Amino acid sequence: MMNLDFEDIRAYEDQDVESAINNLLKNPKFFNIVRYIFPDWEDQQISQIFSGIKTIQQFQGSIIYKTVLKIINDSTQGLTFEGLEQIDAQTGKIFLTNHRDIVLDSAFLNFLLYDNKRNTTYIAIGDNLLIYDWIVELVKLNKSFIVKRKVQKHEIIETSKKLSAYINTKVKENSSVWIAQREGRTKDGLDLTQPGIIKMFTFGSDKPLLEAISDLNIIPLSISYEFEPCDSYKALELARKNSEAGYQKTIEDDLKNMFAGIKEPKGRVHYHFGTPVNKYLDRVEAKQNKNDQIAQLTSLIDQEIIRNYKLWPNNYIAYDLVSGNDRFKDQYTDMDKQVFLEWLRKKSYQDEKFSEQIKANMIQAYANPLIAKLKLKD
Repeated sequence: MMNLDFEDIRAYEDQDVESAINNLLKNPKFFNIVRYIFPDWEDQQISQIFSGIKTIQQFQGSIIYKTVLKIINDSTQGLTFEGLEQIDAQTGKIFLTNHRDIVLDSAFLNFLLYDNKRNTTYIAIGDNLLIYDWIVELVKLNKSFIVKRKVQKHEIIETSKKLSAYINTKVKENSSVWIAQREGRTKDGLDLTQPGIIKMFTFGSDKPLLEAISDLNIIPLSISYEFEPCDSYKALELARKNSEAGYQKTIEDDLKNMFAGIKEPKGRVHYHFGTPVNKYLDRVEAKQNKNDQIAQLTSLIDQEIIRNYKLWPNNYIAYDLVSGNDRFKDQYTDMDKQVFLEWLRKKSYQDEKFSEQIKANMIQAYANPLIAKLKLKD
């Protein structure tokens, strides 16, 4: 009955694997996607490998893990992490993270969990990204559940309640869930939690807010890319929104961002597992009304994510460029600055009309994590 209740949003389970694999192998586009990652694989080899998969765990271990490992080797200078040892592996939880890349934020997290002999997370994914049938099959096989965004106003509350109930159910089953702190990726480098996300979590419980939050065991997680693979796309989107009335991203834009995130260089990538929210729930005054409690919780989560964000030379260089001084000159070398300036030059000219605005937006986005940290100290 539970699967029936969540049929339109749930991730696939083991009983769904055979049907999903068969659907993928009937789709010629799927073979092109696999070869995009593994160019040496022939169609017969792809069919043979996928036909042998019978469980979600096997799919993640034999396909997703190898795919992410190849992405790490091909497009990063290393994936590091800290703080995982303080996270109880046996209890259900929500990993609430800043959101920088459509695909890789959750993919790198699950890679780290799998690599450290922990269960992978269920992944929240917006239905705006489910552009093709093969994407739906792949993400659901990879333990993704659907966040419905294309709903009528009168459907929003019921849709949120169902989503919350699904998340609560998974946590009660001692599974973990990944969800971003906001709808859509941050475009400006400022990682701020949407209060509506916290409010939605509590829809699946009939307990008071703080008890409902405590049951979910929320872990703030900071994701830091040295070079964001889609930084110029985000900067261009901001530029267009500021200059073109009614500008809207297209489906093709989302797809382009997904593949750019996979292929483009990222430099070093770091994940910092923060202090569980339950350890500072006592700082939220129980006598406040619900909206005040949510606002305070949101602020505390933001502080944890910002505090644990790992700064790279680019962040210090960008800050000095924005402020017009060399306050943080000791945090980077002349070579670091030369590399970053060349990165800006190349990426900003993807659109000549907006090249200067793209460059300015990129610099500000790299400076903002440091600006946010400095504000925490004030």
